[in-house]
Amino acid sequence: MLSLFFKKPIVYFGVLLIFSIIVSSSLWAQTNLVPNWSFEQYTNCPRYSNLDINIQKNNTPNIWYKPDLKDASYLNSCTNNDTLGVPLNQSSPTGEQCYQVARTGNAYIAMFYRNGISNARNYFQVELLDSLKSGYCYFAECYVARINGYQLACNNQSILFTQNAVYVDTAATPPIFMLPANPQVINSNSVISDTVNWVKISGVFTAQGGEKYLTLGNFKDDNNTTISVVQSTGYYGVAYYVDDVSVYSLDSFQVKADGGPDTTIALGGSAFIGSLVSGIPSIKWYKSNGVLFQTGVPGFTISPTQSDFYVIEQTVCGFISRDTVYVSVNPLPLKWLNFTASVLPPSLLLTADRLERGVSLRWQTANEENVSHFNIQRSYRGTNEFENIGSVTANNRPSNNYSFIDYSPLTIHPSALYRIQSIDKDGMRSYSEVRRVVFTTHHSPLTIYPNPAKNRVNIAYKGMKQVEVVDAMGRIVISQKVNGLSVVALNIASWAKGVYLVRVVSDESSEAQKFVVE
Repeated sequence: MLSLFFKKPIVYFGVLLIFSIIVSSSLWAQTNLVPNWSFEQYTNCPRYSNLDINIQKNNTPNIWYKPDLKDASYLNSCTNNDTLGVPLNQSSPTGEQCYQVARTGNAYIAMFYRNGISNARNYFQVELLDSLKSGYCYFAECYVARINGYQLACNNQSILFTQNAVYVDTAATPPIFMLPANPQVINSNSVISDTVNWVKISGVFTAQGGEKYLTLGNFKDDNNTTISVVQSTGYYGVAYYVDDVSVYSLDSFQVKADGGPDTTIALGGSAFIGSLVSGIPSIKWYKSNGVLFQTGVPGFTISPTQSDFYVIEQTVCGFISRDTVYVSVNPLPLKWLNFTASVLPPSLLLTADRLERGVSLRWQTANEENVSHFNIQRSYRGTNEFENIGSVTANNRPSNNYSFIDYSPLTIHPSALYRIQSIDKDGMRSYSEVRRVVFTTHHSPLTIYPNPAKNRVNIAYKGMKQVEVVDAMGRIVISQKVNGLSVVALNIASWAKGVYLVRVVSDESSEAQKFVVE
């Protein structure tokens, strides 16, 4: 049967496509047993000015609650400050600004999976819409992203199902910080360090019957939790954002095998294939020639020396499915030695032809051969939404230093992500690491209101001598002398929608600031 499968890949991919559509349709037709699964519903928007633990006790979304009564956080974009907001929030005890876009909606939760205190944990709990049935198979998942204000990363992101509500008595003497348990879904193998992408934690399990409560957290002690130091700044602990929690019964559909996304690596590099799903009793991995080369693991790291595809075959509750992942090995010996991104102050850029704030990008490579050029890419949300904003021709020397200035970042966003993409002359690609820059608020005596504006906008600045407005393309829309006025009103009813930059000049200073025409 396997020989037929590998001899007829076209037929297989057609069958796989039809199968995927059927599985996806079946999944969405099911009922998610988790109420408020994306944490969008709340009674009170979190608007606290600090992370006081006593205030945090009741900082939970509707239905969900904290069984440990400790400093896990509910974060929502409805707040009027950046302490408990989305995407900006200050979840680091050392005060480092933290950032993460919600996977869906406008909210998520954040909690410790390993604190600096011995065996200290956070938990979030919810009562399911219905009890689990004895002997039935279930699929559960959630998505996590490491909070960038912490030095560590760890494994053991877990989902526990119990018949009764659990409680951790943090008020006891001595206090109890950890709930020891054997969760049905656990990421026991992979240390998750990603601060940009949401990583799926999922698993399949058979219910004992009567399980009504779901609890998120780390249920293993410090000795049984693997940690890695991934950054030198921030608090010495590890915390994660969590979003989109789901539980489905598998009585009418099949969990699709997941080989992971197709990927390209450099020669000598490695790639993770598969997923972090747990609880699948039968998993087999085959190479393109049909040879079985791995069993029992949903995902692992490989270091191939040539391009190839791999097939995962799994059995879940009596159902068999397969998926294929292709790993392309780029023979290009390019080495990324360094990449930095930093915001330039407006004072360096306010010239006649450059009126925007800028971001300086610098990168260094080695062993360039056959490289055509580098694309500079920017994103305001995530790695799947990068856009090209510029290009630099490759030098193809043994050692190279490059630089590029983004003269027009949209600083109406709190931050931006940058990466460099190398393009080989044969079309092959590789990428630098991703760098984030945060645009700090520039407190200026220049005031523009309302902002955004529709028909009229007011510009206030003491002792103005000249006002100049340019559009996003750098074209001058208006430039006029105002003879020392403190407020200038502009009729913008006929202006095109978009972002504009106002520059005002007085006898002693000049300021620039953006506003939006709706």
